[in-house]
Amino acid sequence: MATGFPTNQERGLPDSGGLSMLFDSGTGLLVMILFDNGYLTQLRTGSAGALAAELLAEKMPPTVAMVGAGLQARYQLEALLAVRDIGRVTVASRSAGAPKPSPRR
Repeated sequence: MATGFPTNQERGLPDSGGLSMLFDSGTGLLVMILFDNGYLTQLRTGSAGALAAELLAEKMPPTVAMVGAGLQARYQLEALLAVRDIGRVTVASRSAGAPKPSPRR
């Protein structure tokens, strides 16, 4: 499950939340709830973008253009760097103060 409340930033609260639930495959009973504050959703979405690039994009794009510089941009870029060698990243954001993606290599 995932939530998104952009106005929470004005309240000093996270703008996304999420949890994952694990059920016993034999009984269907709830085994665990992982409150990850949307982290797994971010990873899953970034991974899906990287998979699409791996399957559909040319193998040697020296430059990647990103539209948006929010939190999801970071996960998209991190996952993309796992499947492609990128020489340059260009980011377009409607907000000059938006957090810039800072991937870990």
